[in-house]
Amino acid sequence: MSPMLKNQPGNIYTKEQQEAIRAQKAMLQVRTMQLKQTGMPIHQINEIIRQQAAQMNLNIQEMPSHTE
Repeated sequence: MSPMLKNQPGNIYTKEQQEAIRAQKAMLQVRTMQLKQTGMPIHQINEIIRQQAAQMNLNIQEMPSHTE
């Protein structure tokens, strides 16, 4: 293992992948807010966001929860 990799324990993503993931999470957060404004029930919003995250191959556990 190169010394460069040792400096980032547990970081399995490249910087580009991290940026993409961050952008996707931001999009989901915006979507959550939009759905909340429609008066949709929280459990329904969570399900929609979960499905969208799955389509993007995002782990929903990594998302900060704004809907609780």
